[in-house]
Amino acid sequence: MKASIIIPTLNEEKGIEKTINDIKSLDENYEIIVVDGLSTDNTREIALSQELYNNKEFGLLPFKNNVKVISEERKGKGIAMKTGVENATCDIIVFIDGDGTYDVSNLPFFINKLDEYDVCVGSHNLKKDGAYSDIVMWTDHVFFPFILKGISNRFNTSEPLTGFRVMKKETWYRLQLDTTDFGIELEMELKMSINKMKILEFPIPCIPRIGGKSKFKTSFKTLYSMAKFVHRHRKKFKDTKVEIFNI
Repeated sequence: MKASIIIPTLNEEKGIEKTINDIKSLDENYEIIVVDGLSTDNTREIALSQELYNNKEFGLLPFKNNVKVISEERKGKGIAMKTGVENATCDIIVFIDGDGTYDVSNLPFFINKLDEYDVCVGSHNLKKDGAYSDIVMWTDHVFFPFILKGISNRFNTSEPLTGFRVMKKETWYRLQLDTTDFGIELEMELKMSINKMKILEFPIPCIPRIGGKSKFKTSFKTLYSMAKFVHRHRKKFKDTKVEIFNI
């Protein structure tokens, strides 16, 4: 298997099947790991229906694009991502959300780019198709990045809160991430800069989520918390070398 694709979920019954099927349609041999935060809908059941074989004693058989479903009782996206990495068997890890908002069609290409770059990140803000379709899309893909980049003009990537990241497992451990919630993406941006990593950013279209509600609460409290984090570390957001690949 070339990569372990980690999908943190919480009540994503409308989008998880499409997310998994989009990965399978690539016709690659990936390990798909769904880390479910005790969903109260049918997310876990739908993900399990995609699982080919699961045996606690003997482990997973190496079937192509097998799905491993893990229940995580602790809250927080950061914890779910760490749990996914701990259970990943491949040297390359990919993070995407389970709401169907990420276009994975070019994923194999960017996995191969890890010979040249430390991390590849997908950005909706390099390709704003659909970004103005409704207030939620505009807030997530226009307003929030504008505010965060305004606080620190040394913020190098165009979408610091992106959930689409590709890296080697050794890079993940090099980052030494501590955050347990959605702030893990901002911490990742900070640690990439501190470690002077070479980043490749690529455009992805703005796709509306499939059903459910975003777990990220766009509120003044959230904005204030993130703004404080960026301002506190603003001098450290300077050493990331970012290149843009226009598809």
